[in-house]
Amino acid sequence: MNGIRRTKAYYRWRTALHEAAHLQTGLLLTHDLLRPAVSATLVDEGRTSGIAACAGQLTPFAKAIMAAAGSYGGKLVNEWPRPRSHYRKKQLIDRQLKQSANGELTADSVRKVFAGFKGGPSDAEIVANFCTSFEPGNPGDWVKRYKRVHAKARLMVYKHRAAIREIATELYLTGIYHREAETNRL
Repeated sequence: MNGIRRTKAYYRWRTALHEAAHLQTGLLLTHDLLRPAVSATLVDEGRTSGIAACAGQLTPFAKAIMAAAGSYGGKLVNEWPRPRSHYRKKQLIDRQLKQSANGELTADSVRKVFAGFKGGPSDAEIVANFCTSFEPGNPGDWVKRYKRVHAKARLMVYKHRAAIREIATELYLTGIYHREAETNRL
């Protein structure tokens, strides 16, 4: 076998970037006046998988973009090496412990939010449902919608890759990411 051997850390970092791209695009596309609460968790069962959720009000188009953004976020794995800073991990865990003391965050509370999402639709299904939901008889329009969704997702991930990296770093190092809603978005 001549392929590159991938480690568990590689897949964890790629999944963290994938989920971070979902969260960042969800934050940017929400129509709420408030910055919505966002959460993500990594699940290490064999190969790493993850789940992300944005509590904001999203249009069907925005949900499709948010779903499509994950695959482009995962491709950032080739742009940045995985985080290795033990000091940064200690800072993140200390902040999470402080949030826990304030009643804002616990690993169990974040994981409970996602307990029922294991059987949900995949990212590809969300995009496909959006693309085919309007005119069932016109496949040409389905393709146009698909290309539009992916072009927008690719552009958003590219423009906001630094913020995606920040979210992914915390997610990679601690296994969870959670931000409460903010009251001042403007």
